[in-house]
Amino acid sequence: MKLNLNAKILNGYYTNWYFRIEDDTKITGGYYLLLFDTLEPGVGNGFDNWFLTIEEVEKHIAHYGWIFEWID
Repeated sequence: MKLNLNAKILNGYYTNWYFRIEDDTKITGGYYLLLFDTLEPGVGNGFDNWFLTIEEVEKHIAHYGWIFEWID
C-alpha cells in the first residue's frame, strides 16, 4: 500500500470516490484512511477511518473489494 498518495476507487461501494492513507504513527500511533468524493480542496464530502496497523487498513480495503488506481 502506498502512503500519502490519492487513489480512485473503480468499483463497488464508493465507486468514483478517492482515498488516501496517511501515516500518523508518530502522533496517534496509527493510520488514517481518508475518503472523499472530489479532489477539489474544500469542496465535496469526505470522512476518515483510523486503524492501528497498515494491515488493518489493507483488510478494510479488501473487505470492500475495491479495485483502485493510484492517481498521484
